[in-house]
Amino acid sequence: MAETGLCIEAKSSGAGKLAYETLLEIFVHLDAAALLACTRVCSKWRIIAADSRIWRSLDLSHAASSHLNSPTLQDHVKRDATSLHVRNPSRLTEADLALLVKLLNDSSSLETLSLEYCVFEEPFTLALTSLHSLSLSGSTVVVDCNLYCPQLSVLDLSHCAQIDRTVALIPLHFPNLEKLSLAGCYSLSSSAIRGLLTQLPRLTSLDLRYISGIESRTVKPWISKTSQPVTLDIRHCEVFTVRDIKSLRKLAFEGSEIIHSAILCDHTEDSYRAYIDLVIGATVFAPDRHDEFYCSSLSASSATSSASSSPESCAVEWTL
Repeated sequence: MAETGLCIEAKSSGAGKLAYETLLEIFVHLDAAALLACTRVCSKWRIIAADSRIWRSLDLSHAASSHLNSPTLQDHVKRDATSLHVRNPSRLTEADLALLVKLLNDSSSLETLSLEYCVFEEPFTLALTSLHSLSLSGSTVVVDCNLYCPQLSVLDLSHCAQIDRTVALIPLHFPNLEKLSLAGCYSLSSSAIRGLLTQLPRLTSLDLRYISGIESRTVKPWISKTSQPVTLDIRHCEVFTVRDIKSLRKLAFEGSEIIHSAILCDHTEDSYRAYIDLVIGATVFAPDRHDEFYCSSLSASSATSSASSSPESCAVEWTL
C-alpha cells in the first residue's frame, strides 16, 4: 500500500513510531468518524484500526451518511460492537437512521444501545436478544414500533413526549425490566404509571423526576409489595410532602432509597406559610442561588429527626 501524505506526516511527527498497544489505546477513545479516517492513513494504522477491541464501544453522534454507508463500519457494527451511542445526530437523515436500525438488527453482540434525541418519523422494528440497556431519551418514540428485547433490564425514556401508549406496552416488550427512567415525561398520568408498576415485578429502580401529576398513592402499592431494596427518584414532583416521604419509607424494604425534594411538611396552612417564609428568606439572603433552591434527599436519620408536624421544627431540615 503506497504511503499517503497523512502517513508521511504521522511518521515525521513521531506518531508512526508508537507501539501497537499504545496506538490501540489511543484509537479506543476515538469516535467512528475518526476511526474510519485512521484506516486511510497508512497500512500500520489500517491494521490497528481493524482490531475488534477498538469497535466494541462506538459513538456515532457525529457520523454522517458517508460513514454509515462504509462497509468497514457496517461490518464492525454487526460483528464487534457491544455498546453503541448516538446523541442528537444532526448529520443523519431519516433514511440514515433507518439504515442504522437495520444494522443494529443484524448485530450479534450488542448489549448497550443509546439512541438519544433522535427523530424517528416512521415505525421501526428493533429485535435484539442480547440487549441489556436501552436509552431513547429525548427521542420521538413511535407507538407502532416493534421492540423485542427480552433480556432488557435497563430502559431510559426520559424527556420523551406523548408516550402514554408506549408506556402501556413496556411490560409486553420488556418483561425483565429492573431499572426504568421516565424523568421529564410530563404528559404521563398517575394512573398510567400506577398500572405500569403492577406489571413489572422485577423493577427495583424508578426515576419519576419532574412529573408533577404523580402522588404518594401512585407508588405506594409498588413500594409496599417489593421484597427487596428499591430506589425511587421523585425530585421536583411538587405534590409530595415530607409526611408522604416518611410514609413511603415505612413501607419500603430495608435499604431502600427515596430521593426527593419535598419541602412542605404537609398540606396544611401552617406548612404553606412556613414554605413562603423560607422562599422569601432564600431570595433575600441568597438571591444568586434561587435557581438552586431545592431540598436535597433527606437521609433516614434526618427524616426521623423531623418527625414533628410543626412547620418550625421541619424548617431546620431544609438545605439551601
